[in-house]
Amino acid sequence: MNEKIVNFFRNFFLYFGLIFAGVISLLTFLITTNVAATFSDMTITFAPYIIIGIIFFAIIIAIKPIFRRISNVNIEKMARLALIWGLVMSVLWIFIANVAPMWDSLDLVYAAEYLNHTPEEHSFGKWTEGSYMERYPYQMPIVLLLVFCMKIAGSNFVIFYQILNCVACGLTMYLVVKYTHILFKNKAATSISAILIMLFAPLIIYCTFIYGNVLCLPFALLCLYFQKKALDSEEKKLRIRYIIISILSGIIAVLLKSPMLFVVIAAAVVYFIWAIQNKKYQYFLVAFASVLLAHYAIVPINAIIESRVGTRLNNGTPMITWITMGIGGGKEYVADTTGDESERTNTYNAGYYDGFPWIIPEGGYTPEAMKKTSLEYINKRLTHFANDPKLAHEFFGTKLTVEWTEPTFESLLASNWDNPN
Repeated sequence: MNEKIVNFFRNFFLYFGLIFAGVISLLTFLITTNVAATFSDMTITFAPYIIIGIIFFAIIIAIKPIFRRISNVNIEKMARLALIWGLVMSVLWIFIANVAPMWDSLDLVYAAEYLNHTPEEHSFGKWTEGSYMERYPYQMPIVLLLVFCMKIAGSNFVIFYQILNCVACGLTMYLVVKYTHILFKNKAATSISAILIMLFAPLIIYCTFIYGNVLCLPFALLCLYFQKKALDSEEKKLRIRYIIISILSGIIAVLLKSPMLFVVIAAAVVYFIWAIQNKKYQYFLVAFASVLLAHYAIVPINAIIESRVGTRLNNGTPMITWITMGIGGGKEYVADTTGDESERTNTYNAGYYDGFPWIIPEGGYTPEAMKKTSLEYINKRLTHFANDPKLAHEFFGTKLTVEWTEPTFESLLASNWDNPN
């Protein structure tokens, strides 16, 4: 019975992953999306050079013997090469790009300057009632990291933070190689993964971004890497040590970027399946503990800062708000407030950021009020989709396309907010 359950989950995730990856790969091969700085002007282009693409794949098949040679490469040397490549290329990029913080990055900088007692004109405004930090308290670890950078590097804190991103970039590439090897134990697959991650330019380009996107990645990979080592280990003490490292890495990853909780949840699912397969049901507790610790680790941090600053840091924007914006509820709001009915039916900016989380001004913001408004407009949006299935198909078709076929993953945009051309 246990074996049947394990096989069911394994096959479900395997085939779901293969189908999803196959569809997305085909989509990105055929379509390219260009996203403007305002998110309101997205250009979708069908690949004009599909013949060249077919020839390219034919060449790859023709040079298959090269991949046989790759299988003889020393994995540790390949991993170190990936680390050096990621570090050097990202450092070069941050100095070439010379990007200053804007938008959310700038909000975080202002918030950090207030804590560091070096406030600029807008710094205090990030801590007032209903302001940025009250709505997005999960950003506190990044704010504290920025304060640390300010203490260490003074006025050069931006470049210092970006260099930390570069280190994280190199470590991410290194850990991709190491994790692939421990997962598949196949030199050819590991070497190919090393080549692919080194060619993944968005990771390098994102190193200018003052956010948690890059910093969280090595910790997320460490979470998975040490989990794999733990479950492969026959020695109990060693397994416990690896599990502790894995859980701590997952906690740090989530603190730096809250959506990394999905990585921790994925690791928890692995614990569940492994526990069933090996009849070691005490590991159910490990799975639950890893998720709970990662999810609530920020609570004591915010409580300490709240006691010192006075800003309420348990009033974050409700999750339903992001769901409402993701399905275009903001369009219904714009149509209601401006009288422009065309807003309800257009598909530009399909589910991208549209300012909906800020429709309630700072003085009137509460999580309850935001939740009530979000539910109102999610209901309007779903009712509209039910009455107009064609719009629903067009909206979600456009959403899927623009979210998965922008080849730079908005990394160039994040490095050029003040120069979208």
